[in-house]
Amino acid sequence: MMKHVAMPDSRSEAPPVLASPAVCPLCHTVEPTLTDDSLRAGAEWTCTRCGQMWSALRLATVASYVRYTDQEPGVRHPVS
Repeated sequence: MMKHVAMPDSRSEAPPVLASPAVCPLCHTVEPTLTDDSLRAGAEWTCTRCGQMWSALRLATVASYVRYTDQEPGVRHPVS
């Protein structure tokens, strides 16, 4: 006699979240070999187009600055 094993319903499972590639905030060049997960783990990279070095800390600093300048009237941010 065969034993019946219940299989999970694949329709109810959320699709896997794909890691997005890192993007240089200065020149918007995509770095396909480096993901957000890698950055959170401590990876760094140098943009092949503009030569800027990026890490999770530096990217977070740029993101905070952009949010700040978006809230200040008359202030333009060079990184967009």
